[in-house]
Amino acid sequence: MVAASAMDEEVKIAVLSVWRAFRNGLFYGTKIRLVHAGVMTLLFRRNSDIKKMLDPVARMTYEHSRNLAMFAGFYKLFLAVSRLVRLRLGDRLETPPGVPTSQLETILAAGLTANLVWARYSSVNSQIVMYLLSRVIFAFCHLLAKREIQPFASISFSQAYPWLATSVWASVLWLYEYHPETLQVSLFSSMDFLYHQTNEWSTAEDFLPSPATAGVFVYLVLRARQIAAGGK
Repeated sequence: MVAASAMDEEVKIAVLSVWRAFRNGLFYGTKIRLVHAGVMTLLFRRNSDIKKMLDPVARMTYEHSRNLAMFAGFYKLFLAVSRLVRLRLGDRLETPPGVPTSQLETILAAGLTANLVWARYSSVNSQIVMYLLSRVIFAFCHLLAKREIQPFASISFSQAYPWLATSVWASVLWLYEYHPETLQVSLFSSMDFLYHQTNEWSTAEDFLPSPATAGVFVYLVLRARQIAAGGK
């Protein structure tokens, strides 16, 4: 049995850790989504009035930050409660507070919390899940290679990447051209801008780079000259 003073310290750490996770979820969600939503709105809704431009930015930023905060907070809460219960029962734990005590605990905590937070479909939730999915697939490939499971162990990332890039881009263009209804809305909009809207034009401006693009190129040219001249 853990001493009362030690248990009080565990509870204090648990409460602060959960609150910190909730706060960091709000902070990071706002940081990521506000910029992304703002840029996408400027690109695709700049002809709308200011309220129609700001409303979706605010809604998506709120949803992203709220859900990320809830997930991080409840995940840490699950770990904290599990730890406190086990300590109360007299288990000797080697891991520090805030860290899972087993792989199973990680899966249960994350899975149950994800079902509460991310399982409801929305454009924001689906974007986050798809973002994670691609990185999880890459990570599992690395894990299989690390554990010397074939064919992953015998193929390096540099060898596999060209085939991966080729198949991904061939697949997405095939889907866009022949099964566009299967694509996520924002991806379809991007593809349409790149490949079908280029079949129509009305003014010379349609053939010129945007001021932002021109500014980037000018900056890079000036920087290249500065570096070539021995500058930093």
